Amino acid sequence: MKNLKEERAAAGARNTEFPVPVPARSRIANEEKRRGGVMKFMKSGILSAAVGILILAGGCASDAALKETVWTPVKLENQGSVGLVQDQPVWFSVGSDNKVTGNGGVNTIIGTAAVAEDGKLVFEPLATTRKAGPNLAYEAIFLNALNATRTYQIKEETLQVFDKGGNLLATFTVGPESLTKEKE
Repeated sequence: MKNLKEERAAAGARNTEFPVPVPARSRIANEEKRRGGVMKFMKSGILSAAVGILILAGGCASDAALKETVWTPVKLENQGSVGLVQDQPVWFSVGSDNKVTGNGGVNTIIGTAAVAEDGKLVFEPLATTRKAGPNLAYEAIFLNALNATRTYQIKEETLQVFDKGGNLLATFTVGPESLTKEKE
């Protein structure tokens, strides 16, 4: 008969100095396997969750929100050679209640907008004050672009609005802090 040390070595036991009964060895081995499997599952689940959170956070954190942001025009697609004669702030903002406020370069703009999560944006016919000024031609083009808007896209701090045919009408950027303060 083999001694206990040889028997344990033959069975592949790690520690041959302290004998562990055979049923306990298999229970310990099974427990180690189970824990290893659980740990692998937990590690992969935690990793997947972390990657998902980073993807979501990365996509959301960089884009400005349509609402509660002051948008200033960068380019109006149909403006041709018409530009601002006097340097006046031109901007609009959609509030959390879908109320639209802004300035067309001469007149104050007010109205409402219908905004949908799927990128749909429709301005109800916008109203303006009736002042006269040198930027009226530019203001008319600005208002026409807003009134023709049916969809929008935001990438980082750039807003693009499109007509019902998918044609680009205007490109906007987040307005300076001073316009945000003027809005209030």
